[in-house]
Amino acid sequence: MSRRLSSRLGQRSDYQVFVGVPLERPERWARAQNYTERSVTTQYGVHPLAAIRAWTIAYPFSNQLVDSEPGDLDIPPGLSALEETHSASDDEPDTFDPAEAQIGARLVRISFQPSDVYPDDKDHYQTTLTNIGSESFRVTKFGAFTWDGRHYQLSTIGARFFSAEEFQEWYGTPADGWIKSGESVTDPNNYGGRDAKWTYFCETPNGVRFLVGRAADEPRPVGDGLLARLRRALFGEPRGRG
Repeated sequence: MSRRLSSRLGQRSDYQVFVGVPLERPERWARAQNYTERSVTTQYGVHPLAAIRAWTIAYPFSNQLVDSEPGDLDIPPGLSALEETHSASDDEPDTFDPAEAQIGARLVRISFQPSDVYPDDKDHYQTTLTNIGSESFRVTKFGAFTWDGRHYQLSTIGARFFSAEEFQEWYGTPADGWIKSGESVTDPNNYGGRDAKWTYFCETPNGVRFLVGRAADEPRPVGDGLLARLRRALFGEPRGRG
């Protein structure tokens, strides 16, 4: 469990982290004042990860849970699971045509990497968006779509799109949500069937709207590797945020 906790804490520095205290028999939660991949500091001292029996991690603004091993404790007040924060919506289309994503594929590259937390589970993975175009863009909504035999159908928790605010928090974008040319952002905690096509609805500062989508098992577009190497040669490595 300490390896999993360490992997989570290594993802970013702004999580809300709670530790069950006393460590031996947790009776209440203590909020972390700071943390590293080896220890968590609360008002009661510095706690090595190996000694922690109960813990909870949440995103900093939405209070959505990232991961938890609460033991016999209830989840800390004010936090909620993702399922509880979504509801179905009838005012948005829940299908899309992959042909619509062709323009987006020339502007944004989607890539998938193994999960640091669950490296042996192929249904858990990191998802990275890299701006390979010349303009900044931001994501206005996104979701996973699966093929039902006739078309791609929205297939996410809550049966609705995830919001721009959720994208910014999960992918660690700048506060305004804009991703500049050459930059990358990553969600280290993505999960779902590898045939699900993660699709992002985007816009540029000039108001141009486009979408881009890719499944974890989907081959990279032809020339994607060459394009990436060319951009690195010209502009250097993209600056990651995630």
